[in-house]
Amino acid sequence: MADLPSMLEAVGAFATRAADKLCKQDDRASQIQVCAHTSPHREGSRFSRSILVPLVRPTADTRLLVEAAAAGMRTIYFPGFNLIKAGVILMDMVGPNVHQDELTFDDPPARDLDPLMSALDGLNARYGKGTVHVASTGQTRANQDWSMRQGRRTPRYTTEWSELPIARA
Repeated sequence: MADLPSMLEAVGAFATRAADKLCKQDDRASQIQVCAHTSPHREGSRFSRSILVPLVRPTADTRLLVEAAAAGMRTIYFPGFNLIKAGVILMDMVGPNVHQDELTFDDPPARDLDPLMSALDGLNARYGKGTVHVASTGQTRANQDWSMRQGRRTPRYTTEWSELPIARA
């Protein structure tokens, strides 16, 4: 049974990966969809929900996307179901030259987070994916009970150099 902390950790990790891909293609997302469901093939009660979380302004900021994904999961989560799948989908992509401003009186102006995100992306590129991450995505791979099990995955030797078989004579 998936509990709320595990589901928050999972959607946080998915949002982080999505933000990384978003930065690589130099785009921004205006909305994020969060979803979760039970298996349609197992006996018992069914659960399938999703929610669209609009962002204040288009962003590729990992922290804002993880925060929005967590808010969406908190909204749709209902205890007592054996959830097998959760996910995030980034929507309404715009380029970096599109700026949306609004007049606000209660929020302080947002500071520029591009140097912070560039530093985070640079560390992850240099030392490996997931070296520096948002704390809500969990601590280590070993503790992630929600991660994919790939025991029956087919070999990737046609797309992954490290898995190419070596013939020795």
